[in-house]
Amino acid sequence: MEGVVVGTALLASIFLLVKAIIMKQLEFRDYLLYLLFVGYHVATAYYVESRLAFRDVRPHTALYIWTPVAAFAVFLWPYLLIAVAEPFYKFLINVRSNVKYSRHEDIVKMGWRELARASLFTVVLAVVYYL
Repeated sequence: MEGVVVGTALLASIFLLVKAIIMKQLEFRDYLLYLLFVGYHVATAYYVESRLAFRDVRPHTALYIWTPVAAFAVFLWPYLLIAVAEPFYKFLINVRSNVKYSRHEDIVKMGWRELARASLFTVVLAVVYYL
C-alpha cells in the first residue's frame, strides 16, 4: 500500500516540474499549489485504500493528511478555501460512514468517481490560481 501512496505522490509531483520547465521560474503560489495538489492526491490514495475491503486502512488517515495541508494553504492563500472544501467534506464523510467495497464493479465505479473529483479539484485550483 505504501508503494501506491508514494507512486501517487510522485505522479502528482510532475506538476511542479512541468511548470518550472515551461515558465523557467516558480512563484510562491506555485509551491503552495504543488503542496495542495500532492497533499490531495496522497490523501485521496489513503481514502481509496480505506474503502477497499481487503485493505486495513483507517478512514481517519486521509483526513489526518488533508487537514494540516489544507489549513496551511488556506492560511497563506484564503482563496484556496474554495478548492479545499469538497475534499475535506469527502474525507470527513468517510470517517463518519466508511463503506467498504470488495466487488470489482463497485471499485471501478469508485475509481471513475475519484477521477471526476480529481478533475474538478484540478479545474478549481486552476481557476483560483488566476483569481
